[in-house]
Amino acid sequence: MTAPYGASTPVASGGSVLISPGNLHAVDALTGVRQWVAAVGEEASFSQPAAARSVVWAAGGSDGTLYAFHLAGGGRL
Repeated sequence: MTAPYGASTPVASGGSVLISPGNLHAVDALTGVRQWVAAVGEEASFSQPAAARSVVWAAGGSDGTLYAFHLAGGGRL
C-alpha cells in the first residue's frame, strides 16, 4: 500500500503496521497484506494512530472524535 500525501506516520504494534490516510488501515508488518480497514473520517489523515494493549486509538472527523479498535480484526470498541 502506498500512503497518499498527508497520510499519518505509520505505527507498528503486534505484528501490524497502522496508518491513517483517511481511514485507519492495518497491514501485516512482514507481508504488507491488508488486515483490515476502519472508517474514522476524512480528517484522520493528519492524525497518527496509537496502539497499546491490543487497542488502536485514532482521531477522526472534523469534530475530533477519538475512536478505539481491537488490534486483531479492527472491531470498534
